[in-house]
Amino acid sequence: MPSTIASDMSKDLGLTDGDPEKVLQPEDFAELIIANLKLPRRAMLKSASLWSTNP
Repeated sequence: MPSTIASDMSKDLGLTDGDPEKVLQPEDFAELIIANLKLPRRAMLKSASLWSTNP
């Protein structure tokens, strides 16, 4: 099963309890996006996977 990001929807569906020690947080995903945006114009991130290290 893919990693889940803590959100109201994932909590409401019972997919996660939102524990920040175990579950990816929205800011983790945001950091990935920011890192992509900071790349020089000569570089392109073709794909990325963000997985929880403690599922």
